[in-house]
Amino acid sequence: MNVNASCAALLALLLTACLCLADAPDAATRFPTFLRVPKTVAPAMDGRLDDPAWENAASFVTLVDLTVPEKSFSYPENRPLLCHDGQNLYVGFETLFPTGAKLIPGQVRGDIEPDIWPDESFEFYVDVDGRFYRFGGNGAGGYCESLNTDAGFDGEWEYVSSLEFRIDNRHHWQGEIRVPFETIGLSDPVGSELRINFCRTWRCLEQTGLTSLQSGTQNYGARETFVTIALAASGESALFSGSTDPSFGAFRQTLSLSGGQGGEFAYTLKVLDAAGDGQELIAQQVTVGAGQHAEAPIEVNITDGSAHLLLFEVSGPGGELLVRQLVPFGLSDDYLEVTPVFGSGRVLLKPRYTTLLGKSPGIAPAVRITGPDGRIVHQASISSDDLRTARFDRGNPVGAYLVELVSGAEDAVQVHTAKTIEYTGVGEWEELPRLGIVPAPFEPLRMSRSGEGFDVDIWGRQYRFDRSLLPGSIEATGRGLLSAPVQLSIDGKPVPMRRPEVQSTSDARIEFSSAGAAEGYSLSGQAWVEYDGVYYNRIMLHAERDLGRVELVVPLPRERARFLHATASGFGGGSRQNLWLDRSRELPFYPSVWIGDEEGGLAWFCESQAGWTTGDPRPIKVRPAGSRTRLQVTFADAVSAGSDLVIEFGLLATPVKPLPADYPLNLFADGYSVHLNSPPPRRPVIHSGEVSREGAGFFDLPLDEENPANRQWLEENLARFEQNRAVFTPYTAAMMIPEEYPEAASRIAEWQIVPAAHLNYVRDDITRDWYWTCPASGAGDFFAWKFDQLLDRIPLRGIYLDFGPAYRCNNALHGCHDRYPLLAQRRLYQRLAASFIKHGVEDYVIVVHDSECVQWPTFTHVTHFLNGEGLRQMSSTTFHDGKDLQDTYTRLDFASEHSSLPWGVTCSVYVPTDPLLKEFGGGVEDQELYRFRMTKAALAGTLVHNTIPSPSRLHYGWFDKLARIYDEFGVPEAEFLPYWRNESMVRVVRGTDIYVSLYRSRSRPEVLAVISHISPEHLDQGIEIEFDAAALGIGEWTGAQELLTAPDPEYERLYAETNRIRMPIELGDFGVRNVQFDAPRLTMQMDFHSVAVVRLTGRR
Repeated sequence: MNVNASCAALLALLLTACLCLADAPDAATRFPTFLRVPKTVAPAMDGRLDDPAWENAASFVTLVDLTVPEKSFSYPENRPLLCHDGQNLYVGFETLFPTGAKLIPGQVRGDIEPDIWPDESFEFYVDVDGRFYRFGGNGAGGYCESLNTDAGFDGEWEYVSSLEFRIDNRHHWQGEIRVPFETIGLSDPVGSELRINFCRTWRCLEQTGLTSLQSGTQNYGARETFVTIALAASGESALFSGSTDPSFGAFRQTLSLSGGQGGEFAYTLKVLDAAGDGQELIAQQVTVGAGQHAEAPIEVNITDGSAHLLLFEVSGPGGELLVRQLVPFGLSDDYLEVTPVFGSGRVLLKPRYTTLLGKSPGIAPAVRITGPDGRIVHQASISSDDLRTARFDRGNPVGAYLVELVSGAEDAVQVHTAKTIEYTGVGEWEELPRLGIVPAPFEPLRMSRSGEGFDVDIWGRQYRFDRSLLPGSIEATGRGLLSAPVQLSIDGKPVPMRRPEVQSTSDARIEFSSAGAAEGYSLSGQAWVEYDGVYYNRIMLHAERDLGRVELVVPLPRERARFLHATASGFGGGSRQNLWLDRSRELPFYPSVWIGDEEGGLAWFCESQAGWTTGDPRPIKVRPAGSRTRLQVTFADAVSAGSDLVIEFGLLATPVKPLPADYPLNLFADGYSVHLNSPPPRRPVIHSGEVSREGAGFFDLPLDEENPANRQWLEENLARFEQNRAVFTPYTAAMMIPEEYPEAASRIAEWQIVPAAHLNYVRDDITRDWYWTCPASGAGDFFAWKFDQLLDRIPLRGIYLDFGPAYRCNNALHGCHDRYPLLAQRRLYQRLAASFIKHGVEDYVIVVHDSECVQWPTFTHVTHFLNGEGLRQMSSTTFHDGKDLQDTYTRLDFASEHSSLPWGVTCSVYVPTDPLLKEFGGGVEDQELYRFRMTKAALAGTLVHNTIPSPSRLHYGWFDKLARIYDEFGVPEAEFLPYWRNESMVRVVRGTDIYVSLYRSRSRPEVLAVISHISPEHLDQGIEIEFDAAALGIGEWTGAQELLTAPDPEYERLYAETNRIRMPIELGDFGVRNVQFDAPRLTMQMDFHSVAVVRLTGRR
């Protein structure tokens, strides 16, 4: 045998193999990224992706993180959408930033192009036959462009941006880009292929996020790494959304397909190694009709720990490739998810058994929990990925518990995952007594029997129950709210019920029940009414045969049902609608729907529609007809034989309580101006005020300090407010609990709102979580318990609560299933009121930031609304380019949502007119005079509704002047005669959209007339008004004076104030001139959106 020859042959073979391996393409080469861009109609270029054209667009799966590629899926919806119309290429994108992210939006474009790279920005590169185009933009709307790196290029293109700030402290940035094909030198684009890169730079994270379509380089402009798009002639497309992070194996996304000419589409998902080898996870076919859309939900569990790439491919009819993209990922080494649920004595354990065995074949894993005393309190082997429940004795010792996923035995034990959970023991808040107190200004509930039913009397209202669990009549402030009994019907026929039986009564609550039956079904129900007027019921229906539609009908007198306020959770937490009821209205599910007029109404509420079985997307209907208006709610389209339907809802008549004796001069504002309150006997301008210190919790943090700075801050501000005769309402956020409370940190999984939306705060240069918890969990009682302890330490008379409404929650660990915990949030405010009463404070102030959301029954115990979150210039265009509030709000808004009268709660309308930024049209007016004008327009809308906005961020001088005018006349003691029921007393002879409300003195022959122009129209006009002295109980008029423009030497003291940004003082044009009174007629010249306050005097 020739050894040398054999060695040479072997060496040649090995060399050939090495050369073959060296030449073997990697995954990126084998599967280059590609997107087919469909031809569609042009989207509206308004900076939002809600145009239907974007539904037909195509998208990539996600951009790739160029620093840590396996984290690419951690950026939500971080992918561009593309389409074209034959003339232009359109690119859309959006970013919902993490809660509390500090944005660097950059600058708008001025004389010099902004350098967008240092900003929160996008960059879009296009390579056309060697011509290298770059288009960039930032969050502020600034933009720049270049050709072959020449910034002098100014080819036509368009970028439109919208950046909104949501109530949950999250910015939402959307952008639309239009690049004409002519600009990039394409005369016949259809059928062409382009090399592009789309990039997003994230500046708001702990580490700068560099994300783009390319991979292998951090140079966005590296043309050799660009990806290919093809400009199609038809509309077939694939769009990805909702892609989750597969780090723990579970992966979900939604594939939306536009059918174009129709046919069968194919989706495949593969898991690959770096060479592009691997296995197919999903292969799915979807048939889509011509011109139709289809959605395919994708869900898969990834177990191959050796793979690092996901390959997405979608093909259209005929096998034409629509999209291909490789995205890096990595499976975590965390093999055990641990969720303590101490409230119910459980620890939930979710092992990633399959993933673990994929990396460590043949092991026999187990889970164990070891207590602080070294005792093993739970141990069990595992053999699947199934969720396990470990029972946890709530009497266990307090301390740290070690939860481990292990394998092996004795000295050979291997710990694969170890986690520590803290147990703080059974909390005092878990045993709070049931509320039995009736806090002021409510009155004890009274029940009286009559006939076959009974009446329930609460302050200002009476509910009548006859042969039903549902009210037969409801009266509020002496007026009927029902034109017939509330009725539940099945198949259009009323449900019969027996006379209700009362189970218990007290000063605070009455509980009763009823039952009924008819052919084919039976039902039973329980209900209760409490002293604040909240009525709630739960009805269980059992079907013995197939039943038809199950519907609730609430009939109201049409004259009482003038408008509607329907709300979810306000700005950033779901929409709200204010609607005139001059015609039928159909609504999607809202948890709170109120119907009424300027002085009261009836709210229907329901925490969840999870148990409803109707396919109607608008199950709530309001139908005026004849003398009635019917509220109709469909709970089920049908109920099959043998099944049950549970129906839960409530009703609440408003106003819920009397307004305070000093109303409307109980103004709430920020704390900057309390030092300007006049001394006695004047009433203070600022009755109550807020100062912010986020993350202070219950003002005992840090817990290890005897006299923490948070408490010192609280006491100093309390003293300052008391010295100035104002109620201090320190800032906190409803159901927000800092992580420094170990009770909350150890229970956050079961206490938090789901989806989780925690905020954060910074103290001592450390960023901490500010947990957003749900009041329906144990956190509600914990919050109330801690607040009561706060009042033990500090004699507060008020509190301000941000994020006031009940927000939607889906945390099954505490029983929320797609639920708005309205009753639990109400119970929180009820407990806060009871704590004030317990501590001797009957004139307490509870202010909630309700964020454009008058949500019932949540707010029965609050005293003030701060309403207007969505108006800020960074959140809305309401004040852009010099517009005022009346350019957006109408009389409907001022008469309903932004009035105190329908609710019995002081509505401190929040009109945040900070100096307008230049990019929004600011810098034109002096900032004090600008805010004077803004305040004038707001007051013109509210004052005729006996409502005064909050002075916060408005012109302070207006409120100082107005408070003294109202105080001197005695408005709180006067009789209010509003424009909607004073027709016999006052008549507008000349003037368009002029409204006049009156205050009639109870002790003098005097009337204070508030005269406003309310309309979006900018109409300066001469007006003429006639006052009927006899109808007002006055013998004859002796004079009249407009008080806002009258000499006012007392106002001069304010000019010494130097902090004019916080407290504007300089007076502007009141818009009222040439006021003359020739009894009984008053004439004047009034500018648009102006208000006059005229004192008319007479003799008996």
